[in-house]
Amino acid sequence: MSRHPLCALFFLTLLAAGSAAGREEPRLVAPFDAALLEERLAEGQEAARAGDDAAAIEHLTRAAEIADLPQPERARVHNERGRALLRLGRRDKALLDFHRAIRLDATVADSWYRRGALRAQLGEPAPALKDLTEALRLDPGLAPAYRTRSGVLIELRRFAEAEADLRALLGRDRRNPETHLELGRLHLMMDEPWTAFRDFTRVLQLDPDHPQATMGRGRASFFLGQFAAAAADFGAARKRSPEDPAAALWFRVAALRSGLGDPSEAAPEGDVEPGWPAPVLALLEGRLEEPALLELARDGDPGRAALRETEAQFFLAQRDLLAGEPGPAEARLRGILESGPGDSAAHQGARAELTRLAAEPAGG
Repeated sequence: MSRHPLCALFFLTLLAAGSAAGREEPRLVAPFDAALLEERLAEGQEAARAGDDAAAIEHLTRAAEIADLPQPERARVHNERGRALLRLGRRDKALLDFHRAIRLDATVADSWYRRGALRAQLGEPAPALKDLTEALRLDPGLAPAYRTRSGVLIELRRFAEAEADLRALLGRDRRNPETHLELGRLHLMMDEPWTAFRDFTRVLQLDPDHPQATMGRGRASFFLGQFAAAAADFGAARKRSPEDPAAALWFRVAALRSGLGDPSEAAPEGDVEPGWPAPVLALLEGRLEEPALLELARDGDPGRAALRETEAQFFLAQRDLLAGEPGPAEARLRGILESGPGDSAAHQGARAELTRLAAEPAGG
């Protein structure tokens, strides 16, 4: 080696370079002003608590501008700002902030939950489900994610999985009336009115004046053919809210189906609000003809027209049954189901009525 000093030097240089490449040089991370970050975050949170989300966004934007902010802290700022933007209804910008928060730190369950919940609101159930599932993988105790994911699963008609999420919530808090309420609604969609009846009864044990549970249990009783019990619940809802056309409509039909007679005299004082389904009530009271009702059902918002027409057909079938004409009633009920899959009260009622009609003896 001494005979070739230049080669020896070159060889030693290569060895030194290789050794340096094998070692990771210490990274110098520039310090950031942590106190300033906490100050601006606190200002943003205080403004949000005061209801001034515009000021909160301003404080949080200033927080995001702090020099040399590490990725986890920057992700936290974007998460906070996304929530403030969402409260102001600026959903597109909020979604961008949640995207950034996840890209900067994908280990925070709340960011996945917030983005998933927003995607659910935006009508994107498939990506929402992925986000919410990731949130729960990161934090299995994140209760709001179970509730939101159950709603997404219902939209995707994955009812058994939705039920599992709601039961997971009950495992954490068995006295939450809203969870029992959601289970009741889900069991009606699953054509399990008896289970739904128990769910709604549990809500009313926890909150005797719960309006949605009163109406829900009334519908469950109606679908079970327990018309007197249904009339009792609808009557209670009618007394609490005399202006509610839905309560008045269901009360009238249940009372007539139970054989209690015309319930008009028992109706509480007060005018029913004129919106839908008030025209259906007018038809059953003899104040409106069928063609006019169907024209009103098709009028207005096209997105809701099909639902209104389906509801009108269900109550027209009820009129047929009260008149002793099961044939026309059955044709209407089948028409509801043939119009497409649905989980509205009219669809649920149509399935229940057809099951009951099939069980009746011929000429019964």
